[in-house]
Amino acid sequence: MKKFANTKFFFVLCLMACFLTASCAKTTDYPQFTLTEPDRILITQGSKSVEYDKNSPAFEKIFVPIQDVWWKKNQNYEMVTNGRPTKVLTQLSEENIDNQTIMVSFLYDTPIAWTDAFEPGDIKTHEVSQYVFFPFGYNSGAAEESNEVSDVGIMAVEEDGNLYNQNNVYVFLYSSAIRDIVTEIITTNDSKLSNVIDTTKTTTDESTLLAFQNRVDEQVELMDQASIPEDFTYYSGRYIENQKTLIVAVTCSPDTFKSEYSNLLDFSFIQVKQVKYTYKELEAAREILNKEWLKSDRLTDMGIIGHGVDEKNNAVLIVVLELNDEIRNEVAKLIPDSGMIEFEIGEEIIPY
Repeated sequence: MKKFANTKFFFVLCLMACFLTASCAKTTDYPQFTLTEPDRILITQGSKSVEYDKNSPAFEKIFVPIQDVWWKKNQNYEMVTNGRPTKVLTQLSEENIDNQTIMVSFLYDTPIAWTDAFEPGDIKTHEVSQYVFFPFGYNSGAAEESNEVSDVGIMAVEEDGNLYNQNNVYVFLYSSAIRDIVTEIITTNDSKLSNVIDTTKTTTDESTLLAFQNRVDEQVELMDQASIPEDFTYYSGRYIENQKTLIVAVTCSPDTFKSEYSNLLDFSFIQVKQVKYTYKELEAAREILNKEWLKSDRLTDMGIIGHGVDEKNNAVLIVVLELNDEIRNEVAKLIPDSGMIEFEIGEEIIPY
């Protein structure tokens, strides 16, 4: 499922914040600063996959370039060898990854150590069974080259066998040449990637999901072509619900939106919901917070570590290490309308 533009912006914003809040740390504090050679490397795209062991030439082609830039400075970015592990404050979900998304996984038969630490005393060490790299970004095949910044990617750390709905997602900087290597490998004659799946055996559920994804993509493209997010005064966002319905949020009557775009959109599976704030109102409030956040380390020192627009809940989402009166009062000064604010701690959403 394609991620919408605001979600991408939230990712980039959190990425910037992580770079800005780095501070000194010893390599021995974080065992992940040394890349452990995996037992196997897995490349997947949708339901297709191919796996390489250490004896395969493809294994070395992928591992060595990533090892060469592991946790190192790159261009103007300050990497985590000079600070804490750089965590991206978002979660992966099934909607983030579609059938074109290419993932490169380092698999470990014996789990390796990983340490998280935001503040002194707030340290978590867990065992990792897999690193999952997204060398082409979310929802992009090798030919699309859709990342705006060529050397920034993300990496998920899998600790419990579940890639989705957890916060262990980190910034990883690497040469764009890694994309070329992965592209070369999956297109070589000996790659089994394109032959793993027999499409005639696709299950009914998979076919239904793919059809739904295609319909959503089509409707989103139509909305963007019609400049609905920019030009429709009452537009408040869009999101997927239960993999069955595309929700469009507006501040006017749903019937007003339907009548305006009845000849453009398919309302047989689009549901229109009325909410309080327009997307532009939420974005304007978020931008006030963002300017203050980037101006100094004051907000991050208080424990505000990320923010964005939550279209599903019609709110400005503020990610915090813990929620206290100091944070509430500071946010209220910047965004007086507390009704548009929600806080996230871990996976829990808390209204203002």
